[in-house]
Amino acid sequence: MWKWIDLGDRVLLLFHDYARRKDSTHEIKGETAGIWTVRKGQLARMEFFLTPAEAFKAAGLEDGEFR
Repeated sequence: MWKWIDLGDRVLLLFHDYARRKDSTHEIKGETAGIWTVRKGQLARMEFFLTPAEAFKAAGLEDGEFR
């Protein structure tokens, strides 16, 4: 699941990630985020953050709530 916020030439993407090892039933869940910079219609830069709060701060926004 993901959500995005338009920042003009950048997009803040919020992800709800989960993973499970092939030999296990235990799942790891988390919320991560990224900021993608677009120039001339092409992806120019991707930044990834371990928490949405870090991404909001890097984007110069107030911390938002991921739903």
